[in-house]
Amino acid sequence: MVFPDGDVWDSADPTGSSIKLEFLLASLGQEHRFCNMVDWTVLQHSLAVGRACEHVYSGNVPLVQYAYFHDIQEAIIRDVPTPFKHMVGDAWFVAENRLQAAVFQALRLEDLRLGDEDYELFDEIDKAMALVEAVTFFPPEVHPELTLSIGGESIPSNIIVTCTQAMNS
Repeated sequence: MVFPDGDVWDSADPTGSSIKLEFLLASLGQEHRFCNMVDWTVLQHSLAVGRACEHVYSGNVPLVQYAYFHDIQEAIIRDVPTPFKHMVGDAWFVAENRLQAAVFQALRLEDLRLGDEDYELFDEIDKAMALVEAVTFFPPEVHPELTLSIGGESIPSNIIVTCTQAMNS
């Protein structure tokens, strides 16, 4: 990856090359969610997920920090819709996780890795935020099957309210 200032970052050698957080954040601020169909960026999504996690899990500092940076790799690979990721299968998630780990390593954020339990807590907020975003930006006829649930279980109403507030703050 070549940054606007000419520096080059090699994901195969994350610490042996230069990566600039400000360029990654600027890129996320220009990458719109839902295949560029809405006026809501990946950066706004990440900030809203971080704020929602702060509200719900304020005592869990690693989880909250991870929430703010969870999509940082999308500055490089862009915002790929989740249904497409599932079509590609496990290979996509393995590659995306490796890239995220390389970016975290280059930014010296390796400690942001979450255990399974904390990841499940974070994932609930991230998925809830995506659903709230979809309901906010698309009329019901666009996604008639869309329900506010994760894996068939309803998302707790306090999570929905928190995500909605985080989007609007």
